[in-house]
Amino acid sequence: MVNWAHMRDCRFNVDRVPELLERVERQDDPEAWEELGWRLVLEHDLVSPASFAALPHLVRLAPRSAQARGLAGKVLERAAGNAATVTVP
Repeated sequence: MVNWAHMRDCRFNVDRVPELLERVERQDDPEAWEELGWRLVLEHDLVSPASFAALPHLVRLAPRSAQARGLAGKVLERAAGNAATVTVP
């Protein structure tokens, strides 16, 4: 189980990512996907602890969601290409 209180997103918040993940798990919510994207991948370069914590959720959604597959791919791509730019709390 993830302790979201320690998982800051790219905006340094700890409460939005779990809420957004719940929204997209319940229904395909374009606004939630958009916000989740900029909270998990900042300026198309940076990822955060919440980005990695969200990956299992995104993988679980991936079989039925192109948005989940795309966002998981962005997180992994940025993490692999920019290991020195991962933000930490």
